[in-house]
Order: sequence, then C-alpha cells, then structure tokens
Amino acid sequence: MNIPVVDLNQFLNGSNEEQNLFVSSLGKAFEEVGFVAVRNHGIPSELIRSLYLSVENFFKLPED
Repeated sequence: MNIPVVDLNQFLNGSNEEQNLFVSSLGKAFEEVGFVAVRNHGIPSELIRSLYLSVENFFKLPED
C-alpha cells in the first residue's frame, strides 16, 4: 500500500478546481488509507527532526 501524498500549496494557491481536487484527494486518502502525507506544509525541517527525536526517546523509555 502506498501512502497518499497531497500538496497543500494546491489548496492555498490553486484555482477553485485545484482546491476542490485537493479536498477530494485528502478525503479519499483518509477514507481508503486512514492517513496522508502533506507536502509544502511550511513546517520547518528542524521542528520535524525534533519531533521525531522526541518520539524516539519516548518509545525508548522503560514501560514502568
């Protein structure tokens, strides 16, 4: 199964047709797969790396 990918720029800067396609693609991804990857979201790479590090450290903690 492939992870669906949508481009937020298509919604933010696209025509009405492009915006509708984005919304349709997003809805289809959630219905069929349950999650989606979003490109051009504007979240800085450093913040994303920090999040992954925090999640990794959390799952390294002992269960108790």
